[in-house]
Amino acid sequence: MPWKTESIFEQEHRPLTVQGIKEAVDALFQHKRASPSEVRTEEEPSLDQLRSIVAHFQKLFDVNSIEGIFPRMNDVYIRLGETYNSMNNIRDVLGLGKNIS
Repeated sequence: MPWKTESIFEQEHRPLTVQGIKEAVDALFQHKRASPSEVRTEEEPSLDQLRSIVAHFQKLFDVNSIEGIFPRMNDVYIRLGETYNSMNNIRDVLGLGKNIS
């Protein structure tokens, strides 16, 4: 969570599994995206919240500087699309239905 301290992040190491990654990718593509009007609230996020979100992204995706955030976001978005495309191609080649993961 973005609001957790760095020491908490260090305590929560879990081994990465292929099944876990696959479930995360599926969840991202099946999740209904909210429109900007649904996300907006009356109050603006605080500077501390914004800093926490940026720091969390930097930690998750090994970004060393603020200037590297947008290129890394683009890279993550492209890789996610490639993964989704690959999964669909494999399903088509194997003759599996769309709901089979």
